[in-house]
Formats: sequence, structure tokens, C-alpha cells
Amino acid sequence: MVQYTVIDGLVSAIRDSNVQHVVLLSSWGAELGTQVGGIIACHRFEELLDQIPGLNVVYLRPVWFMENFLWNIPLIEAAESGASRWMSSSEVEALESETQQARSEATALREETKRLREEIQKQSAVIAGMSVRSGDAQASLPFAKDAPVSQYVARINELQQELLEERKKNQRRKSTPV
Repeated sequence: MVQYTVIDGLVSAIRDSNVQHVVLLSSWGAELGTQVGGIIACHRFEELLDQIPGLNVVYLRPVWFMENFLWNIPLIEAAESGASRWMSSSEVEALESETQQARSEATALREETKRLREEIQKQSAVIAGMSVRSGDAQASLPFAKDAPVSQYVARINELQQELLEERKKNQRRKSTPV
């Protein structure tokens, strides 16, 4: 890497001279040795300077430079003039309209989701009511007058009762010492 060649040359020049004090303009994050991208060269520079005996070094690790704003000059100028280099006012209005429409659709979807959840809760209550074992409770359910459905529910209740009895037997068997 060209950066490393330059760094190695500077470090050699500092080592070979009688320079005792160095101020290095490094970067925030240079103290990290891995996963720092382009800042790794600053890390290497700092490490090499630390290896020179008797050298007093101050590392300046700024986070931001004023020059970083140079890329934003067109944006700043556009904001001052009220214009945009990327979108016309009609495009902005169209985008705002689309955004409003998307918000309305999202609201409608949330309301539909809420309605469907309520419907699911009602249906769950009906299904739960179908497995009620009490004949009096079953008589009050909407399907009570429908003979085939009532027969199925009665059979389901019988099977549930048999299942409960089998579970009790199995638990007694498990708790009986061998």
C-alpha cells in the first residue's frame, strides 16, 4: 500500500533524525487495531512511532473536519435558494401525495387487522364453547338446535372425557413404585 510506504519513510526519517517531539494528526478510532477500514493506516503509524525510544508523541484524533462539509455545499445553496438540484417542486408535491396515500392505506390496514383480531377472538370463544361438557351450557350455544352438530359436540365431549380418564390412569401408573 502506498500509505504504508509513506508512513514507513516518515517513521525512518524521524528515527534517523534527532527529533524528540512529534505531533501526529491521526484519526478518531485509530486506537483500535481491527475493523476500522481506512483508519488502519493511522493505527499503524501510531504503533510505529510508539516503537521509537525516547520520542515524545502527541496524537490528535479529531472526529470531524470542516472540509467534510464541502460535499454539502450544493445542498446548502439549494436550501438557501429554495430550489433542489434533484427534485422539482411538482415532484416533491407528488411524493408528499404518495406519502399521504401510503399513510392512509397503513391506517386502513391497521383497522382491518384490529377487526380481524376481534373476529378471531369471537371465533375462538365459539370453538372453546363447543367443548363445554355441561349439557346445560351446551343448550345455550348457537348450534344446540342443529341435531348433527349437537351429536358431534356430544361425541367430542365423550372423547375428551375418555382422554381425561386415560391421563389419570397413566399418572397413577407413573406414580406407582415398581
